[in-house]
Amino acid sequence: MTPGTHLRSLTLLVLLASSLAAQEIPITTSSEEARALYIQARDLGERVRSSEAKPLLEQAIAKDSTFALAYLELASGQQSISDMRAFVAKALACSEKASPAERMLIQAAQARLDNNSGKEKELREKLAELFPADKRVLYNLGLYYQFFDGNIEASIQPFKKAIKIDSQYHPAYNNLGYAYSSLGKYDEAEQTLKKYVELIPAEANPHDTYAEVLMKQGKISESIVEYKKSLAIDPTFYYSHIGLGTNYVFLGRGGEGRTQFKKLFDISANALERYQAIEAAARSYLIERKFENAVQELEHESALALQMKDTAIAAVAAAAVVEILAEAGKTKEAESKLMRAKKLVFQPTSYGEMNVLHAEITLALSRARTDDARATLAEYKKRAETSANGNQLKESHSLAGRIALKQKRYDDALTELQQADQRNAQTLFITAQVYAAKGDKAKAKEFMSKAANFNDMSWAYALVRKKAKEELAKLK
Repeated sequence: MTPGTHLRSLTLLVLLASSLAAQEIPITTSSEEARALYIQARDLGERVRSSEAKPLLEQAIAKDSTFALAYLELASGQQSISDMRAFVAKALACSEKASPAERMLIQAAQARLDNNSGKEKELREKLAELFPADKRVLYNLGLYYQFFDGNIEASIQPFKKAIKIDSQYHPAYNNLGYAYSSLGKYDEAEQTLKKYVELIPAEANPHDTYAEVLMKQGKISESIVEYKKSLAIDPTFYYSHIGLGTNYVFLGRGGEGRTQFKKLFDISANALERYQAIEAAARSYLIERKFENAVQELEHESALALQMKDTAIAAVAAAAVVEILAEAGKTKEAESKLMRAKKLVFQPTSYGEMNVLHAEITLALSRARTDDARATLAEYKKRAETSANGNQLKESHSLAGRIALKQKRYDDALTELQQADQRNAQTLFITAQVYAAKGDKAKAKEFMSKAANFNDMSWAYALVRKKAKEELAKLK
């Protein structure tokens, strides 16, 4: 094929993509076969079946080695940050042959890896402005608001718009259900997720999401039923192993829960799933206040990550060890672990760096060194502001609230905590402590109840669950 023929073929394919998907971002490739493989892989990814999507994307790239969107899609399914970076770099290298909109998609992915939330927001909002009828553009904007900007309320409209464009677009129902649940709108969440199940009943993820929303409401038995439905469809679906095991832990059956996590570890096809299994076990021990066991699990994860040359995961695990040791009152050991965590951080703007700074503040507070905590918080906040990361900015307020509580500046603490994430169990727990210190038993009870019954799979809840339940019992 002559260069001119190649160019004409490429132009025709772009025009074909535009005519078939009017007002959607084009899929630029020199191979129609590659395009078909990419679309098939994208559909599998949206069904949370990335392991099945991977070989199709590899085949697509074999047919068109400059297929930028295929590299980008492959990046999203990688198991380590270093591998994600490598594939995004390949996408960027090929982006000269892609459309301007495709380049913006790739640049948004790069911004996320660089913890440049402000740039990602600008790009995704601009894409939504340019392509208001592209359901995937809207969906990804919603995802950004939901998980990276910490603005759940803002995520709802993009999801709804995506559904209005295509009422069969099932990923939007999934995340809209999560958004409603996060806002405590459980009736809307359940209605949305029942539609999600109806759209793709033979897939595992709809049952998994529905199970998680039931768990959040404390409907543990019903949640277990849905998780088992998910695993009956796909026995390897790792999210459901974690959710099912966590429900057992909430029922006081920690051993049974960890058996479920060990099962996941043994059947896992990749490192990411093994990391998740280990972290779930560590959280289960943290819920039971068995700090030494939790640390052992995270040390296992860190060692495994280093074997895989995944320094970011190792750094995050090491930072979590510091937090747990500080909670256990083992401050000298925590100090040595903090030094290790600092050495593991592989890039100044990484999420690992922020985790390590967070752990350093927690350790300083456990030692009542509030001046040190405030100095480190200033650095944490500076980085959060530079990246415009909404989640990290909210966490900086939570940390400031903890410092103010330690200094008995209760009104200042409340001012800070009101600006923190109200969908974080630790924020709620600290708020309850502040009200208790001020002598406001009613408010203390209100927030302690929220913290005690938060019912999610986060580290924050694992850290405070038992304490919150004990404190709540004292307030009754």
